[in-house]
Amino acid sequence: MATPDPILLDIPEEIVTPRLVLRCPRPGDGVAVHAAVLATLAQLRAWPASLPWAQDTPSPAASERWCRLARAEFILRHQLPWLVFSRADGTLLGACGLHHPDWDEDSFAIGYWLHRAHWGHGYATEAVDALVGMAHRHLGMRYFTIDCDVRNLASARVAERAGFVLQGRQPLSWEEAGETGEILLYGRTLP
Repeated sequence: MATPDPILLDIPEEIVTPRLVLRCPRPGDGVAVHAAVLATLAQLRAWPASLPWAQDTPSPAASERWCRLARAEFILRHQLPWLVFSRADGTLLGACGLHHPDWDEDSFAIGYWLHRAHWGHGYATEAVDALVGMAHRHLGMRYFTIDCDVRNLASARVAERAGFVLQGRQPLSWEEAGETGEILLYGRTLP
Protein backbone atom coordinates (compact mmCIF):
# COMPACT_ATOMS: atom_id res chain seq x y z
CA MET A 1 0.00 0.00 0.00
CA ALA A 2 1.37 3.42 -0.96
CA THR A 3 2.16 5.91 1.77
CA PRO A 4 -0.29 8.84 1.60
CA ASP A 5 1.01 12.29 0.80
CA PRO A 6 1.55 13.83 4.29
CA ILE A 7 0.33 17.23 3.04
CA LEU A 8 -3.10 15.68 2.52
CA LEU A 9 -3.36 14.29 6.05
CA ASP A 10 -5.71 16.04 8.45
CA ILE A 11 -3.67 16.55 11.60
CA PRO A 12 -5.26 18.35 14.55
CA GLU A 13 -3.70 21.72 15.24
CA GLU A 14 -5.03 21.48 18.78
CA ILE A 15 -5.01 18.53 21.17
CA VAL A 16 -6.86 18.79 24.48
CA THR A 17 -6.04 16.62 27.51
CA PRO A 18 -7.46 16.79 31.04
CA ARG A 19 -4.99 19.55 32.05
CA LEU A 20 -3.39 20.75 28.82
CA VAL A 21 -4.05 22.30 25.44
CA LEU A 22 -1.41 21.51 22.84
CA ARG A 23 -1.66 24.02 19.99
CA CYS A 24 0.34 24.59 16.84
CA PRO A 25 2.37 27.83 17.14
CA ARG A 26 0.81 30.94 15.60
CA PRO A 27 2.06 34.38 14.67
CA GLY A 28 2.14 36.40 17.88
CA ASP A 29 3.17 33.49 20.13
CA GLY A 30 6.80 34.61 20.09
CA VAL A 31 6.49 36.92 23.11
CA ALA A 32 5.31 34.10 25.40
CA VAL A 33 7.79 31.60 23.93
CA HIS A 34 10.64 34.07 24.38
CA ALA A 35 9.77 34.67 28.04
CA ALA A 36 9.48 30.92 28.77
CA VAL A 37 12.76 30.09 27.04
CA LEU A 38 14.66 32.90 28.79
CA ALA A 39 13.31 31.85 32.18
CA THR A 40 14.54 28.30 31.60
CA LEU A 41 17.60 28.88 29.42
CA ALA A 42 20.21 28.03 32.06
CA GLN A 43 18.55 24.66 32.71
CA LEU A 44 18.01 23.91 29.00
CA ARG A 45 21.68 24.66 28.27
CA ALA A 46 22.70 21.79 30.55
CA TRP A 47 21.75 19.38 27.74
CA PRO A 48 23.58 20.63 24.61
CA ALA A 49 23.42 17.27 22.85
CA SER A 50 19.64 17.02 22.96
CA LEU A 51 18.77 20.75 23.01
CA PRO A 52 21.37 22.42 20.75
CA TRP A 53 18.97 25.30 19.98
CA ALA A 54 19.18 26.41 23.64
CA GLN A 55 22.89 27.20 23.41
CA ASP A 56 22.13 30.61 21.89
CA THR A 57 20.13 33.32 23.64
CA PRO A 58 17.15 34.07 21.42
CA SER A 59 15.91 37.56 20.74
CA PRO A 60 12.19 38.34 20.80
CA ALA A 61 12.31 38.47 16.99
CA ALA A 62 14.03 35.05 16.83
CA SER A 63 11.32 33.54 19.05
CA GLU A 64 8.59 35.00 16.85
CA ARG A 65 10.42 33.76 13.76
CA TRP A 66 10.58 30.26 15.31
CA CYS A 67 6.80 30.32 15.90
CA ARG A 68 6.12 31.27 12.29
CA LEU A 69 8.58 28.73 10.90
CA ALA A 70 7.18 26.05 13.22
CA ARG A 71 3.70 26.72 11.83
CA ALA A 72 5.04 26.43 8.27
CA GLU A 73 6.80 23.14 9.17
CA PHE A 74 3.49 21.89 10.59
CA ILE A 75 1.57 22.81 7.45
CA LEU A 76 4.22 21.17 5.24
CA ARG A 77 4.27 18.12 7.60
CA HIS A 78 8.07 18.32 7.92
CA GLN A 79 7.81 18.55 11.73
CA LEU A 80 4.72 18.74 13.93
CA PRO A 81 5.34 21.22 16.77
CA TRP A 82 2.84 22.24 19.44
CA LEU A 83 3.01 24.74 22.27
CA VAL A 84 1.81 23.39 25.62
CA PHE A 85 -0.68 25.54 27.53
CA SER A 86 -2.46 25.10 30.84
CA ARG A 87 -6.08 24.26 30.17
CA ALA A 88 -7.08 25.99 33.41
CA ASP A 89 -5.61 29.45 32.76
CA GLY A 90 -3.93 29.47 29.33
CA THR A 91 -0.39 29.84 30.69
CA LEU A 92 2.33 28.73 28.27
CA LEU A 93 4.03 25.76 29.93
CA GLY A 94 6.48 24.79 27.17
CA ALA A 95 6.57 23.02 23.83
CA CYS A 96 6.53 19.53 22.40
CA GLY A 97 6.49 17.97 19.00
CA LEU A 98 6.65 15.05 16.65
CA HIS A 99 9.92 15.33 14.76
CA HIS A 100 11.80 13.54 11.99
CA PRO A 101 8.75 11.83 10.53
CA ASP A 102 9.31 8.63 8.61
CA TRP A 103 5.99 8.30 6.84
CA ASP A 104 7.02 4.97 5.24
CA GLU A 105 8.06 3.39 8.55
CA ASP A 106 5.22 4.93 10.60
CA SER A 107 7.56 6.59 13.09
CA PHE A 108 8.26 9.89 14.81
CA ALA A 109 10.79 11.20 17.30
CA ILE A 110 9.29 13.13 20.20
CA GLY A 111 10.80 16.19 21.82
CA TYR A 112 9.65 18.36 24.70
CA TRP A 113 10.72 21.06 27.13
CA LEU A 114 8.89 22.92 29.89
CA HIS A 115 9.28 26.27 31.59
CA ARG A 116 11.13 25.50 34.83
CA ALA A 117 8.30 26.89 36.96
CA HIS A 118 6.11 24.02 35.73
CA TRP A 119 8.44 21.06 36.29
CA GLY A 120 7.40 18.18 38.50
CA HIS A 121 3.67 18.23 37.76
CA GLY A 122 3.54 15.52 35.08
CA TYR A 123 2.81 17.96 32.26
CA ALA A 124 5.55 16.62 29.98
CA THR A 125 4.33 13.04 30.40
CA GLU A 126 0.74 14.12 29.71
CA ALA A 127 1.89 15.95 26.56
CA VAL A 128 3.92 12.95 25.33
CA ASP A 129 0.96 10.62 25.95
CA ALA A 130 -1.27 13.00 23.97
CA LEU A 131 1.16 13.11 21.03
CA VAL A 132 1.52 9.33 20.91
CA GLY A 133 -2.24 8.81 21.12
CA MET A 134 -3.05 11.35 18.42
CA ALA A 135 -0.34 10.11 16.05
CA HIS A 136 -1.43 6.51 16.49
CA ARG A 137 -5.17 7.19 16.08
CA HIS A 138 -5.09 9.85 13.35
CA LEU A 139 -1.95 8.96 11.43
CA GLY A 140 -1.46 5.25 12.04
CA MET A 141 2.01 5.82 13.49
CA ARG A 142 3.34 2.85 15.42
CA TYR A 143 6.92 3.58 16.47
CA PHE A 144 8.09 6.51 18.56
CA THR A 145 11.49 7.49 19.90
CA ILE A 146 12.74 9.87 22.56
CA ASP A 147 16.37 10.67 23.15
CA CYS A 148 17.82 12.62 26.04
CA ASP A 149 21.15 13.36 27.64
CA VAL A 150 22.18 10.57 30.02
CA ARG A 151 22.40 13.18 32.80
CA ASN A 152 18.88 14.48 32.18
CA LEU A 153 17.12 12.17 34.64
CA ALA A 154 13.86 14.13 34.57
CA SER A 155 13.54 13.70 30.81
CA ALA A 156 14.37 9.99 31.10
CA ARG A 157 11.62 9.62 33.73
CA VAL A 158 9.13 11.29 31.36
CA ALA A 159 9.98 8.75 28.66
CA GLU A 160 9.66 5.84 31.08
CA ARG A 161 6.36 7.08 32.57
CA ALA A 162 5.01 7.42 29.02
CA GLY A 163 5.71 3.74 28.35
CA PHE A 164 9.00 4.10 26.47
CA VAL A 165 11.69 1.46 26.94
CA LEU A 166 15.42 2.17 26.99
CA GLN A 167 16.84 0.83 23.72
CA GLY A 168 20.46 1.84 24.18
CA ARG A 169 22.99 4.62 24.51
CA GLN A 170 24.84 6.64 21.94
CA PRO A 171 28.10 8.46 22.61
CA LEU A 172 28.19 12.05 21.45
CA SER A 173 30.62 14.90 21.40
CA TRP A 174 29.85 18.54 20.81
CA GLU A 175 33.07 20.26 19.91
CA GLU A 176 31.70 23.79 20.36
CA ALA A 177 31.43 23.12 24.11
CA GLY A 178 34.49 20.87 24.25
CA GLU A 179 32.42 18.15 25.90
CA THR A 180 31.48 14.55 25.35
CA GLY A 181 28.53 12.63 26.69
CA GLU A 182 25.93 10.02 26.01
CA ILE A 183 22.37 10.11 24.78
CA LEU A 184 19.79 7.66 26.08
CA LEU A 185 17.67 6.21 23.27
CA TYR A 186 14.10 5.26 24.17
CA GLY A 187 11.50 3.60 21.97
CA ARG A 188 7.84 2.66 22.10
CA THR A 189 6.00 0.46 19.62
CA LEU A 190 2.21 0.29 19.39
CA PRO A 191 0.20 -2.46 17.66
